[in-house]
Amino acid sequence: MIPEKYFTGKKSVFFYAGALYRKVIKNSFFNKIFLVYLAITFVSCIILFFTLTQSLISVKYDQALVMSDQILATVDTYLEKKIANVKSIQQKLYRDGGNWRMITEELKNPAAERLSAYQRQELNNAVIQTYYSIDKDLNGIFLFGSQEENMLQFGSSQSNAEYSFFLDYCRNHTSDDFSSLQLVSSRNPAHTSNTFSLFLTDAVRNPDNFADCIGVSGIYFNAMNIQQSYYQYNRHLKGTIYIIDSSRNLLYDSSSSYLTQEHFPWEKLMETAGGNFLYRGINYNVVRSSSGPWYIVNAFPMSMVREDVKVLQKNILSILFLIFILTFLLNYISTKFFAKRIRPITDTMEQVKTGHLTSFQIQPNSDDEIGYIYSELIKMCSSLDDHIQKEYVYQLKQKEMELYALQAQVDPHFLYNTLESIRMSLYMKGETEASKMIRILSDMFRNIMKKDVAVSNREEINYVRSYLELYQFRYGSRMKYEISIPDEVYRYATIKHILQPVIENALIHGIQDTGTDEHPSAISISAEKKGEDILFFVRDDGCGIPEDKLDEIRRKLAQGDLFQDSIGIYNVNNRLRIVYGSSYRLQIQSRLRRPPSSDGTGGEDGGTLVTLRIRAMKKKELEEYVQTINRG
Repeated sequence: MIPEKYFTGKKSVFFYAGALYRKVIKNSFFNKIFLVYLAITFVSCIILFFTLTQSLISVKYDQALVMSDQILATVDTYLEKKIANVKSIQQKLYRDGGNWRMITEELKNPAAERLSAYQRQELNNAVIQTYYSIDKDLNGIFLFGSQEENMLQFGSSQSNAEYSFFLDYCRNHTSDDFSSLQLVSSRNPAHTSNTFSLFLTDAVRNPDNFADCIGVSGIYFNAMNIQQSYYQYNRHLKGTIYIIDSSRNLLYDSSSSYLTQEHFPWEKLMETAGGNFLYRGINYNVVRSSSGPWYIVNAFPMSMVREDVKVLQKNILSILFLIFILTFLLNYISTKFFAKRIRPITDTMEQVKTGHLTSFQIQPNSDDEIGYIYSELIKMCSSLDDHIQKEYVYQLKQKEMELYALQAQVDPHFLYNTLESIRMSLYMKGETEASKMIRILSDMFRNIMKKDVAVSNREEINYVRSYLELYQFRYGSRMKYEISIPDEVYRYATIKHILQPVIENALIHGIQDTGTDEHPSAISISAEKKGEDILFFVRDDGCGIPEDKLDEIRRKLAQGDLFQDSIGIYNVNNRLRIVYGSSYRLQIQSRLRRPPSSDGTGGEDGGTLVTLRIRAMKKKELEEYVQTINRG
């Protein structure tokens, strides 16, 4: 989640970032490319950094495991050698029958006082010479008699702590089976370092009956000697070396911390005879000793591996930062170079927008895409200028002539119908009605004689209303009409006589022969503003148009050919297309009237709906627009 502080205050960080984007990047294609390449480079550097980091962690982890295996093998070899030496010492003592018999007799019966002080000293010297000749790291030997619970000690360095420990150990383990060598630690909570001794214990045999165990022997050495065994690898050691027996006793800890049992994953350690596993962020590399029932473990946290990688990470970051800066500079120079090369094209386009299609600055030729685009743009502008001079102006003048020709087609046709209406009215009615018709007719002639191409919608509707009144004189009660135009529509303008031909078509072909005095035919004119356009609707409830005829009318309207064989709706359709564009056209929907059957059922009303769409433009705006079309 983005902190709220970045959104608060008069102007936030995102405000300035947005302003910088709009000013520098939004309207510059090459700056966008520069930003994209910069982002790609940045993301690539991050991905490369994390990929290299993970690879280095994997390499360093493998190296740590290899070195851990070497150290564990060294410790195991050391213990194996110690056990072999202890066995050699035992065998040598057993072969020295006289001295060994004196030792065993002392263990079985210490009160006999068989040996003098001098003999005891000689015996001690003989035993010391025996083990010292085999292993100089050994500190001495303790022998415990099980029967009398007495103990003999042989060695150059006499230690009360080791003596007390071994005596207590033997008394507390009288029921144990000492048939095989055991590794025992004399450490107690008072030891804050590895200055204690490790004992290799074994059974003491009766020289008269070797199968008879008469006590326990303990040959001991300093625990610090284990660390000395892998001294050459100390600088490569990660974590701590542990020696653990099968009873989950921690015999040795190279760090001297001697954690409690709950700190170790005992089940995993016991299951792993040889290999490694990860537990709570700590890697445990385990070797089961080949010389006894104990495990040699190297435990190191993965954070130590990552610490080794941190130094390399700094170097990688420095190199990637340098690459990013170089890429930034190269991208900046290249985008500026290409932006400079594209500038003549944009300058040319700006010149074209002002209407100047010639006299461009000629750039040196180049064979790449930018040079090709620029040269083709110059050629296109030259061709366009020629085309405008030769074709466009001529076509606009031609359209002007077509527009006035189409509008002029209305007048003779309409004049004939109007005069016919007056003739019929004078024949059948008195002068009052005739004078009214003549007044309406004069207003219409006055409207027709105006040279304006654009008229207000109110003027157009007034003209249509006069036209309908004349027809109502002719049809009488067989026809009725309704005009419903919202005030909003009256604010706009249209081209002259756009509705009259459509209404005339509805009167002549739609309702002329369908209305009666009891059931007069109806025609309605309505309008609405829809978005940027105005829609006029001319409805009648006449006989409708047959399907095949309707399809033919729609096809001709879609073609938009000028001077169709019928003046009315095609005239209107073509004027709409010329003035407003090809998307503005006349649309017709119709349904045939079906008379009821002889029993008075099954009848269906018919009628036609004509829709005209024009742009919502004020009169002055429309006049200027039409003049622009005429001038080209």
